[in-house]
Amino acid sequence: MVLPTVVLSGLLLLLGALPLPAAGATQRAISTPRPAAGSLLVVAVEGDALLRGQPLTVGAALLPGDELRAGRAGHVRLKTTDGTMISFRGPGSLVLDRIRTLPSAKGVDASLRLDNGRIEAAVREPRHGATRVEVRTPNSVVSTRGALFRVTAARGQSMTCEVAEGSVQVADSANLGSVAVPGGRGTRVLAGRAPMQPVALLAPPRLWTGIQLVEQKRVEISFTPLLRASAYRMIVSPGADLYRHLVEDVFDVPRLRISGLADGDYFVRVRAIDEFGLEGTDVIARMRILVRAEPRNLVVPAERAGQPPAPPVQPRR
Repeated sequence: MVLPTVVLSGLLLLLGALPLPAAGATQRAISTPRPAAGSLLVVAVEGDALLRGQPLTVGAALLPGDELRAGRAGHVRLKTTDGTMISFRGPGSLVLDRIRTLPSAKGVDASLRLDNGRIEAAVREPRHGATRVEVRTPNSVVSTRGALFRVTAARGQSMTCEVAEGSVQVADSANLGSVAVPGGRGTRVLAGRAPMQPVALLAPPRLWTGIQLVEQKRVEISFTPLLRASAYRMIVSPGADLYRHLVEDVFDVPRLRISGLADGDYFVRVRAIDEFGLEGTDVIARMRILVRAEPRNLVVPAERAGQPPAPPVQPRR
């Protein structure tokens, strides 16, 4: 059923949960030049981000030794010659220590240093090659030959790593231990300690079923608490573009609070955070906002202000 927009006042239309689009589909949607060998190509920039002291722009290349800095709202998406995609979110800094195209030209060998901030990476294992991506933080080393994973570094005090697909190897910088982290699990490294044994990531929260209509501009929707969840991360993206983050918030109660969005279609992503700071699997829902402009106020002429209303006109007989 199609609802007429003329009767909508601050209407929010929420549809059921959807599967996460494949990483490959997101990559194909990005139309950019091909990365040059020995560099990382910048394919998208949002918020404040600097390279060599200058504002970062799409099409720029990170070379070995370059440091990328991003503020709290900074978000940069990078691409290698083999199609590996790396998203860096501030506040923090990311240094490209090493990158080279392997002789087979089917893979890359790259090493990144994340002092503070977050990385989300899609490293696709090539059919003929030996891609290897390494992420170093002040107290850990994460390496993989093919995985979808996230790494968060917190100013040298801790590192968390969550793996959605594939497998990564995590070791602490002091060589106290090393663990393999398969898909669906995560680990944490505290300063001066060996990596925690991998634990299962929390399941996606159950937000809603069917269709809900909320006739208000500020939306608050409660959902069922998830066992072991200590907090939740909410991300709102426009349309089907899951890369862009219009709204991002972490809250400790199972309740979505959304306001200030213009008319349009959006995706809402929510994932639970456990007691170790590990973030679980996303649940994704469509959202459509249609807000009708408020009716104009009736203006009473100044000369009639305060006067009683005129009596009704009697019909002639």
